[in-house]
Amino acid sequence: MKRKRYLIFASMFLLVCGFFTGHTRANEARDSLPLKFSFDYSFVSDYVWRGQDLTPNSSSASHQMTAELELDLGNYGQLGGSTWFQFNDDYTGDCLMEVDYSAYYGYTIKPIGLDTEIGFIYYEFPRAESGNTQEIYLSLEWDDSILWRGFGLDVKDPVLNPYASIYYDIDNGGAYGEMGVSHDFYLTDYGFSDTPVLKDTSVGLSCSMGWANDWFLVADYDGPVTMQYGLSATTDLKKALGLSDDCCGEMYVTGFLNYNHALTNNDSSSESMMADILWGGLTVGFEW
Repeated sequence: MKRKRYLIFASMFLLVCGFFTGHTRANEARDSLPLKFSFDYSFVSDYVWRGQDLTPNSSSASHQMTAELELDLGNYGQLGGSTWFQFNDDYTGDCLMEVDYSAYYGYTIKPIGLDTEIGFIYYEFPRAESGNTQEIYLSLEWDDSILWRGFGLDVKDPVLNPYASIYYDIDNGGAYGEMGVSHDFYLTDYGFSDTPVLKDTSVGLSCSMGWANDWFLVADYDGPVTMQYGLSATTDLKKALGLSDDCCGEMYVTGFLNYNHALTNNDSSSESMMADILWGGLTVGFEW
């Protein structure tokens, strides 16, 4: 209980700090402070992580929150950290199931449009007597508009947004990799430039594949484990509501629907969480 109170107070402190940071930036100069604070809340039908349904016996939805603080180092990249919470309503007593602490460093190699990020994640499970673990990771995301311009096409924004990430579990060994593509369609470019709300909305399509190498939840297995297909719709609330920079930072709401398809039939007990599952939810986010 003491830990839970500490986490709640810490999150409130970060939220207050983020508000004043955003307020200062909005009224003095938006880029005068090299700090960015973001907070989001998600209501999801199922807790699905890397193709696994982690709440298969739950009769209620899950609540997830993230608080993140990032320092802009200018030409030297970005340094940041975040805390992620997972709650479930249908557990008696303490409903806090998981807390993830992350720290990362990011750098963009501008000549080739490559965003790189290295980081560390600590996974804590307050309701479990054991199971806490740690990961290090490397993530790459490429601005593929450079490729299309090389073919002579007039492309200003990324088309497929390809990315690849690899995670290594420090405590249990094994690795998990993921690669995927996505594209956003802005409705203002498709005849909705004068339609309220829709002119500030984008629709996204995504596809990703997960791969495991003796990863502890899919032990003694090396190969693809899951495919995820996603559909989302995001509305820029700040623009849709006509709010100015003087009153808030960036605000958005996203509805999403995902389908995960298991690619392995490994019969180990832990692998039983790998599932074919349709799930979705709603996210509200703020950024200052």
